[in-house]
Order: sequence, then structure tokens, then C-alpha cells
Amino acid sequence: MKISVYLRVSTEDQVKEGYSLEVQREYLESFANREGLEIFKVYQDDGISGYSTERPALKELLKDAKDRKFYLVLVYKIDRFSRNLKDLLNLVDELSTYGVGF
Repeated sequence: MKISVYLRVSTEDQVKEGYSLEVQREYLESFANREGLEIFKVYQDDGISGYSTERPALKELLKDAKDRKFYLVLVYKIDRFSRNLKDLLNLVDELSTYGVGF
């Protein structure tokens, strides 16, 4: 199954707390390998708040989801995808309309 991986950090403090892009990537790639999942692409927003959906990599992920280039999105923690519950629900609903799981 083709999947995508989404990574995000917004502050240097998050890197110090162990949520660096590298830590997120290693964890999710390891998980995908254990589960036999094929990573289509890793989408990465660096230094952008999760309170906004105006993120370049997120927009690219949604476009590729609409084009059905993958069937599942993996994130390290839910707040890496969105820090706003309403936005999170809307994003997951949009993915669902494209047949993409979260």
C-alpha cells in the first residue's frame, strides 16, 4: 500500500523536545518498513505553525491525495498535522473524500 508521511516542526524548542524532523522521519519510516508499507513521498513543513493550514507541503499533500497518489497519511503525532481541532477534522474529512485514510 502506498502511503505518505507528513512532518512538521514550528519552533527550535520542538527540536530540543525530541520532535525534530529527523526524529519524526526515522520513526515513521521504521513503522512503515515494519508494516510493509511503501512510502510514496515525505511531505515536510519546517518552521510553520500547526494553527494554520497555509503550509506548502500540506497543500502539496492534499493535491496528491486528490490525485490518488497514495492511500494513507502517517504522522508522528496528531498535532504535527494540525493544532486546531476544527482544521484537523476538516483535513481528515477532505482526505476521506479522496479515499485516503489518516
